[in-house]
Amino acid sequence: MKKCLLFCTLTVTLIAFLFSETLPAQSTFYKKYDFPGDDFGKYVIQTSDGGYAVVGTTNSRGAGGYDVLLIVTDANGDSLWTKTYGETGNDEGYCLIQTGDGGFIITATKDVPGKYGDGWVFKTDAEGEIVWEYLFGTNLGGESASSIVETGDNAYLVSGTLNTKSYLLKIDGEGNVLWEQSYFPAKNSGTSSICKIDDNLYAVAGAFQMSSGGEWYPNMFTVDAGGNLGYQLTYSFFGGGSFNFIINASDGNMIFGGQEAGQNVLYKISSNGLEVWNYKYGSQLNSGIQSATRTSDNNIVIADNSFYASIRKVDNSTGDTLWTRTSYLGTEYPKYTGITTTSDNGLIITGYTDGHDVILVKTMQNGSMEGVGDNRKANNGIVLNNSYPNPFVNNTGISFKLEHLHTVKLFITDNKYKPVCNLVNKPLSPGEYKYYWDGKTNNGADCPAGIYYLILKTEGGIAGVKKLIKM
Repeated sequence: MKKCLLFCTLTVTLIAFLFSETLPAQSTFYKKYDFPGDDFGKYVIQTSDGGYAVVGTTNSRGAGGYDVLLIVTDANGDSLWTKTYGETGNDEGYCLIQTGDGGFIITATKDVPGKYGDGWVFKTDAEGEIVWEYLFGTNLGGESASSIVETGDNAYLVSGTLNTKSYLLKIDGEGNVLWEQSYFPAKNSGTSSICKIDDNLYAVAGAFQMSSGGEWYPNMFTVDAGGNLGYQLTYSFFGGGSFNFIINASDGNMIFGGQEAGQNVLYKISSNGLEVWNYKYGSQLNSGIQSATRTSDNNIVIADNSFYASIRKVDNSTGDTLWTRTSYLGTEYPKYTGITTTSDNGLIITGYTDGHDVILVKTMQNGSMEGVGDNRKANNGIVLNNSYPNPFVNNTGISFKLEHLHTVKLFITDNKYKPVCNLVNKPLSPGEYKYYWDGKTNNGADCPAGIYYLILKTEGGIAGVKKLIKM
């Protein structure tokens, strides 16, 4: 049995080494999470440890039908763990936010027997286990919780749809409902996104049905901190459409957009509802701007779900296009659904491929994906197998395969990604390799029972991550 090698390097040095390589400035990558069924990434955030979390929907795993999907990755986009939530019906995840304890609050739709679906808000711990949940709905069904934003008083404002009406819910960090309110009782409407403009102003985007059985049109409205309605704007153009997102423009204004009469649309309005500018961009059938983020220079980048995924940077002041980038990822034809900025001023994007695989794309600040092809090639032909036994008591076998010469680093971290044992750190020729971990640290001390991560890293970045459970 191969024992852990002894290293005189201090643990703090190992941590610094790990994260200096894990978080390079202006890194790029393209990751595809290739599950066997239909899987969709919807919304992405950067986590407090520099990694990423993607929420979406899957029918590849879970309780049956479609389930809410949560993927948590490291800074290179390599999956650390994946969870699903739901029951045997069709459940969908839409948005998430990370809490101060490292957990997540997720907004979703949950299929409830006898209904089409209820709005679902639930809180997880840092390992993805549900801590609390709240369901809202009526016997008519069709409810959803679409988006969430922090309010600044240890509470959250959730947008959604209740009984085919726009709906807001304020909930605290323990899952207690502080207030809830429906809007526009005489018409059908729904929400897709919410943002905070200031401490007493929130803006909501979605769609509005002008007449029963008629077209749905892009819609937005504002509320104050108590949920009282401010103003509403409905854009009733021929052909209908919807607003898919709304964000704070940083200057007291707001930017929102989506699809309107077959065109991608983007609006900027002031806090009192006066239009500052609007732009329309040609689009493919059934596509629209899905998401937007504010950049470090206070401009805006938008992402759409056209057949060739594209992002566009626009000037916050004028709406003029500063640059556009279109994916060149071949026949996978990714579609983008969620985008946000990262701590290195780059962009992180989620979505799905034409084959319905979840993707995670990291670009530079200027939207460039330079190096993505090289990074993918560098780790091509590396297979990290599942460890056996797992869970384990005394030791577990670890195996991997290389098709090319690589400098390999194989190491164990605890559940906070702090290195505890280094197994390999040297060049290896093509072939199959097997090692063992005896559940000890670098200095020979027994590790306590719990969750650990096996990480295989090469010159191309992290090539594989497996969760280990020590009993």
